[in-house]
Amino acid sequence: MVDLTSRQIGRNKICVTLTQYELNEQQLEFDSLSYSNKDCREFLQEIYKRAAVECGLKPEPARLIIELYPYIDCGCLIIYTASHLVARAVSFFCRFECDDDMLDCFSKQAVIEPNIERITLYQLGEFYYAEILPKSKCDFVRSFFSEYADFKCCQKCAFYSEFATEIYTKKY
Repeated sequence: MVDLTSRQIGRNKICVTLTQYELNEQQLEFDSLSYSNKDCREFLQEIYKRAAVECGLKPEPARLIIELYPYIDCGCLIIYTASHLVARAVSFFCRFECDDDMLDCFSKQAVIEPNIERITLYQLGEFYYAEILPKSKCDFVRSFFSEYADFKCCQKCAFYSEFATEIYTKKY
């Protein structure tokens, strides 16, 4: 069995390095690796499952994107990207015009807690920005925040979060 050198390089990406010896052990060469070959496909799937477990991830059913690159001494680098087919909620940003709006909104947080996975609050200049990740595609959450905050700046806020100061994060 192949000894894996794997590491997680993103939330849904795993990088695996195989040496020429490890490929030869499976009677494979980099130039002949093809997903249309049944043995190669099974080998790549097994490597993914083992690497996911080693990285502390669940190898859940997903659409799997597999990238193969030649590596040192005729080995190869494999990057697996799991693209889960389950529709997931997307985080959104809002901007509070004043401290009172932000404080008032968060004082009523118990109303929306069952629908929220995470809230991160940022400060940039005089404004507060909230990144909200609902547990599902929930119009109620967006509607709740729209009473207190501005959504017109959504795309700008996503950019600003890299430069803003994170002042609060709560996971539910």
